[in-house]
Amino acid sequence: MRQQIIRHFNLMESVTEQNRYLCGLISVFPIQHRRPRNVEAEANLREVSYSYRVRCAGDGVATEEIVCGNAFLSIHGIKRKKIEYLVSSLKTTGNAPKDKRGKHHLGK
Repeated sequence: MRQQIIRHFNLMESVTEQNRYLCGLISVFPIQHRRPRNVEAEANLREVSYSYRVRCAGDGVATEEIVCGNAFLSIHGIKRKKIEYLVSSLKTTGNAPKDKRGKHHLGK
C-alpha cells in the first residue's frame, strides 16, 4: 500500500499538484482546551492542531485513515520542513501554496 501511495505521489505532474494533494490530507483544528503551566501571557501557546490522513485504495474502495505526523511523513517520503511550509500556508491563507520557482518577472 505504501509503495502505491509513493508511486502515485511521485507521478504527479508538478510541485503545486503535490502541495494540493498533501494539503487535502491535512486538517486544521482550533485548540479545544488550554492547560498552560505558566501565565497565559508568558506561555508559548499553539493556535491550532493538525490531523493527518492517508488515502488507501483497496478492492476498488478508497478510504482515508488517520495517521500520526511521523507516519504521514514516512508514507509520502517527505521531510518535516515540507509539512511546516504547507501548514503555515494553510494557517495564513487556507489554501495550498503555489510553486513560485522560475516565475520571476523583471520590471521594464
